[in-house]
Amino acid sequence: ITAGDLLFTASKDKMITMWRTDNGERMGIFKGHNGVVWQVDVSRDSTRLISAGGDENVRIWDVQSGTLLWSIEHPTAVRAVSLALGERQFLSCTDSTFGYQPAINLYDVAEDLMTSKSFDPREQTTQPKMKILGHDKRITDCKWGPLNATVISCSEDKTVRQWDTETGRLILKIDAHDGTVNHIRTAYNGHCVLSASADHSAKMWDMRTRECAKAYESDTIVNDVDISPIRDHVILGGGQQARDVTTTAGRAGKVETKFFHKYYGMELGAVAGHFGPVNTLQFAPDGRGFVSGGEEGVIRVHHFDDDYFSQDTEA
Repeated sequence: ITAGDLLFTASKDKMITMWRTDNGERMGIFKGHNGVVWQVDVSRDSTRLISAGGDENVRIWDVQSGTLLWSIEHPTAVRAVSLALGERQFLSCTDSTFGYQPAINLYDVAEDLMTSKSFDPREQTTQPKMKILGHDKRITDCKWGPLNATVISCSEDKTVRQWDTETGRLILKIDAHDGTVNHIRTAYNGHCVLSASADHSAKMWDMRTRECAKAYESDTIVNDVDISPIRDHVILGGGQQARDVTTTAGRAGKVETKFFHKYYGMELGAVAGHFGPVNTLQFAPDGRGFVSGGEEGVIRVHHFDDDYFSQDTEA
């Protein structure tokens, strides 16, 4: 989600799709990847889209025309991608296959690539300015920290780590969970990190005190987590592995999106609808709804009614 009116989705069918969130209309498709698209990010003005693929490529697109502007091949599948604040840098995370170590790659971005319609691909470097190594297993997600001074990563090695972007030095290692850390979210200008794990929990970490501020316990694998920008709510999504889930009922597979109180950690409610594990979810920028993406290939756009805002769950 960018300003909240457009939604960009990545999927295992090799395509990226742009939707309107108010009526579900499909606005366009970005074709070019030759494998699963693991993650996308969008510039603040919604003019550029960057994508990470299992085909070992990062691609940058013009949103208005759908034109592929530039791509860079990596040695292994690219699991995550993120634009930095100011959009003059991006990061990519590559898998630990074919003898390669899992890596975070930092790239500078040519100004014309993000602003001009007449970009010359020769202006964009194809070499990372830094490669960060240190995780023991596959990196599952990575985000920029405050003012691009750090990056924060999570991994199948059950840790959350913070790295200095000037030196590549490991600043902080948190033994965060008892299972794979599937995704992370940053909040409060990057000073807070939420982690979602296969150990049936999500946690909120204060990166300044290096302590777990709150844990949210689920009864199933947690694939993603997000925090409301306007209410004291945290949402969790996940569920059993696809091979273990029937298509009869979302409840049986524990594939609901669950709401928790941010400070007290208590479960407030749940929203059903998916028939497979919830792989990703995100609040709208204005906090008046959220989206969820399921393993069954369905994106659900939820708009909160007036009752959501009138209920007193803050006390």
